[in-house]
Amino acid sequence: MTARTRHASRHEPIAGFTLVELMVALTAGAFALMAIYSIGASSARHFQEQQRVGTAQTSLRLGLEQLRRDISRAGYLGVGWSQQAQRCVNPAVPVQAVEIRDGAETASLPNAGPNGVHADRLLLTGNYATADEYLIVGLDASGTQARLQSSWQAFRRSFLLQDGTFHGPSFDAAFEPGRVLRIRTQQGNHFFVTITDRRGGGGVDPRVTFSPALPVGGACTGGLADGATVAPLSRIEYRVMDLAATGAGASLAGRGLVPGAQGPQLVRREIGFATEAPLAQTERVVLDHVAHFDVDLFADVRPVGSATPVLQRFDDVAAQNLTQGVNRHRVRSVVVNVATRTPSEDPRLDPSVGYDVDPLARGAARIRRAETEILLPNLVE
Repeated sequence: MTARTRHASRHEPIAGFTLVELMVALTAGAFALMAIYSIGASSARHFQEQQRVGTAQTSLRLGLEQLRRDISRAGYLGVGWSQQAQRCVNPAVPVQAVEIRDGAETASLPNAGPNGVHADRLLLTGNYATADEYLIVGLDASGTQARLQSSWQAFRRSFLLQDGTFHGPSFDAAFEPGRVLRIRTQQGNHFFVTITDRRGGGGVDPRVTFSPALPVGGACTGGLADGATVAPLSRIEYRVMDLAATGAGASLAGRGLVPGAQGPQLVRREIGFATEAPLAQTERVVLDHVAHFDVDLFADVRPVGSATPVLQRFDDVAAQNLTQGVNRHRVRSVVVNVATRTPSEDPRLDPSVGYDVDPLARGAARIRRAETEILLPNLVE
């Protein structure tokens, strides 16, 4: 190569990007990154929302299953209404299998009016403590204590361990003071008295004490009620409560309440027959973030003397009135309409198709709803 050629090569331009080209490339890249981030963030929000919806759906299904178990057991080893049971004295404690209080808990639902929702209170009575009734050896002379037959198969099945050892805690738990003891004599008379104490006697001489006293020595009880059977009846309440607002959540730790849970919960608890105060350690959260809890009834309204059932649906106040009237024992099924919502509102969701928890915030919570009819096999006449 000559000197002239080498000199010319030093003046040739160097290939590269201009400043304008670099700025255009950076801008295009920024837009691409923003689009990717936006799509990723939207996908993440959608995925999280679907997770919350799935959790709500699962919770609703589990809550309905608990309701189904309890409602179908109403009246078990009890009666539909104590006033309709054969008796020789008026019931000391009024007992009925199903009771509804329409809209009693609506105030616990946020923004209930604009969302068109309400919450009933449901009360159920039956033997929820054991699967059996038990044979009486006899009453004591005061008529306030029943001695149970410990060798009877039902007693052994309920309160004896596999090795034949008497399990006192199970006996004490079944005959918890405050529950009602249903006594049915061989003559068919029913008595409903309040359990005040119980004594397992090591499984040899188990006894249950109650109040008020029964008349003994006559035809009403058949002497000392030999051969009568007894069953402990519990009163179960379903009600919607905002546990975070009331401060009651601390008592439910480990019994279904999610730590830090917000919003109303459907709570199951056993209550007393007279005071309706909850019995200790019986409260349990059945469903979180309740959006609606409506209970209706089907009852047999056939005329007196007719053998053909006539079923009629009773909604809202009519259902409440039915369970407070003379035909309350003729309830045949319970229709439960329950809804739950996601914990937070989705800003993309129109309130007209969701649950508007906070009117001042944009969006709404997503709702999952279910309705089911639950038969009452223990109330069929």
